[in-house]
Amino acid sequence: MTPAEQALDRVRTGARIGQLRHAHNMTAAAVAARLGCSESHIYNIESGRSRASDKHRHDLAQLFDAPDLEAAS
Repeated sequence: MTPAEQALDRVRTGARIGQLRHAHNMTAAAVAARLGCSESHIYNIESGRSRASDKHRHDLAQLFDAPDLEAAS
């Protein structure tokens, strides 16, 4: 995967996480508390500035009942 493709994938995955968070009526702070990270890290993941770690994707998939998040890179 090229760097541009990786960046696009990161943005798409982040947008999906943001959609799921809003659909579950959760704040970034609440998600961060569940994952054990900062609220700003959640915002950075959702905006595509940061990549969600494998562990965070696993935890988010369980939290939102969204197994497709675990397959995201």
